[in-house]
Amino acid sequence: MSFPRAIALLCTLLLCTSGVTAFVPVDAGPSAATLGGPSASAAVTTPGYLPVTAERSGFASVDVSVTDSLATSRAALDQRLTRATLQQRLDDAENDTERRRIVSNATTVLETRTNALVADAADARERFRRGSLSAANYSTTLASIDARAESLISLAQFIEARPAASATSKTRAAQFRAQLLAYSDSLRDRIAAATDGESRLDRLYVEAGPNGTALAAVEDESYVRTASRPTNYDTDPAGVPSGSAIIDHVESLYPWVMNQSTGVSFVPIPIQSSSAKYAYRLSLTYSNGTVESYVDMSSGEVYQETETLALDGLAASPDASTTSGDTRLTVSRAYSGGPMRVSVTADGSPTSATVSIGNETVGSTGADGRLWTPSPSDSVTVGARTATGETLRVQSTSLPAA
Repeated sequence: MSFPRAIALLCTLLLCTSGVTAFVPVDAGPSAATLGGPSASAAVTTPGYLPVTAERSGFASVDVSVTDSLATSRAALDQRLTRATLQQRLDDAENDTERRRIVSNATTVLETRTNALVADAADARERFRRGSLSAANYSTTLASIDARAESLISLAQFIEARPAASATSKTRAAQFRAQLLAYSDSLRDRIAAATDGESRLDRLYVEAGPNGTALAAVEDESYVRTASRPTNYDTDPAGVPSGSAIIDHVESLYPWVMNQSTGVSFVPIPIQSSSAKYAYRLSLTYSNGTVESYVDMSSGEVYQETETLALDGLAASPDASTTSGDTRLTVSRAYSGGPMRVSVTADGSPTSATVSIGNETVGSTGADGRLWTPSPSDSVTVGARTATGETLRVQSTSLPAA
């Protein structure tokens, strides 16, 4: 890393560890022509990502579900009632001793519900791994867990902000809040929105294994991948390391992104300078997207990550291709769940075609003759049928994970 970049990041860290959230732009220098990736052989190159040891994977299309919508709504309502009840009891309390007792009891409720959520998440992941839960059902279960996690995070923040809360209650609430962040992400929110009928989420990639879960989707000209590895979080707090130690550690986690970054932010949890820290939120911004991670403070392990990439900035080299007359079908491979590109041309120019993977129609190429979709985890036949009735097929296999 260049000296100016290191100084800029160090300034960010010093601001954040003083109790201030900061974002510092960094001079990234000339933009790279292609993105570095998890594998040097990747036909579609992306930044490094948090791997999950996937034992099972699949695809789901999430649509309106009254049952799942009610489950997520009920989770949010339960926590709103809890906070309202808690505030009413605090308002009615006659002295500070009683208020501290009320907050302490609420923290115990938070702990009980957090433990129940962790157990439910592990059980759902195990059922998906065994095959007793479909990808669609697992994805909506994740959305319900996400709603519960967000509500409990809100409850933890409520406890931390109460003047009557003891130092112990505030510390415990921060500990549970950091832990719960492993169970909430933007794609789980999108699943919930789809079950509510606000939108539709097609071809969501889902994978799970003994150490966690990953989701991936292509929408709005972006590729989004989220990964959660809850066992990378531990409950031991730690002090904030020196600025140089943090710089070295972040570079070891995301070497390519750090070299290309135009902005870095570091927010400890909790943010109060006098408190021991359980985790920190790391945000890296670069020309083609963002990486946001939650990192355990004591172990240095990433336990939740969200990667967002602009499709028009991804480099993709042809990997598998076939031709029929003047029509050409090309597939650029990716790792399982990664952004796979399908391109169709006629007489060398982009053309519209309906694309299938295996026996499933997954969409159509746009005006640029391309379709992006999460890559399956095995060998598949990719097909394209043009408006003139030309049909092409080619075999493609996903790349190994990093």
